[in-house]
Amino acid sequence: YSHRRDRDVFLFYESLFPGQVRRAETVLHSEKLDKLIQQRQHFLELYENTEAKQIYRQMLYEKKTESFERGGKVLCFPKRKPAAPTEPKIRVGGTCCRGEAVLAMPHYLSKIETLN
Repeated sequence: YSHRRDRDVFLFYESLFPGQVRRAETVLHSEKLDKLIQQRQHFLELYENTEAKQIYRQMLYEKKTESFERGGKVLCFPKRKPAAPTEPKIRVGGTCCRGEAVLAMPHYLSKIETLN
């Protein structure tokens, strides 16, 4: 156990090979850590994709609203004001269409923070 820290490993090898050791490090391969990193990356990508889609929807809404207010057509509906985009939701705790509907971005952010 005493040889697990990098300094202890360095001192151990330095005692065996005086003046010849420049650096010693302890490396641990952890499948559990790799899995956690992959899960975190997955939730980061879900969050970023959801955020990008939400930004696009908001931009499109603003463009359509501006066109509507100038008296132009919004798609093929000349008198209907565009609806504001809603926050994206996902279902958790179930399969397919079951489970609780929650706001996607806070959910993903919570998962990322848990995995940090």
